[in-house]
Amino acid sequence: MSLLAKLGAIAVIVWFYMTAKEKGENATKWAIVGFIGYCLSAVLGYFVVYKPLSALFLTHGTASSPLMVMLISQIPALVAIAAAVLIRKRLIASIPEK
Repeated sequence: MSLLAKLGAIAVIVWFYMTAKEKGENATKWAIVGFIGYCLSAVLGYFVVYKPLSALFLTHGTASSPLMVMLISQIPALVAIAAAVLIRKRLIASIPEK
């Protein structure tokens, strides 16, 4: 797991927790939902995006570049961060008007 993925997971937990407290919702529940959504989307990004893309680069010989390998390995974390943003928007939209 990349450093970006680990830092992203911690940031998602804190972000969801703080947002829930601000909105008057159950902060622990939101943090757990955000973390699980982040992890599931990271795994999905790994298998759907990273694996085929890395195989493509390996066949063309460009995976020997350290920069390219580092950039490609961050894709699952970026997918997970994008999914966390969408999950947060969905949770905020589900709050009933008071």
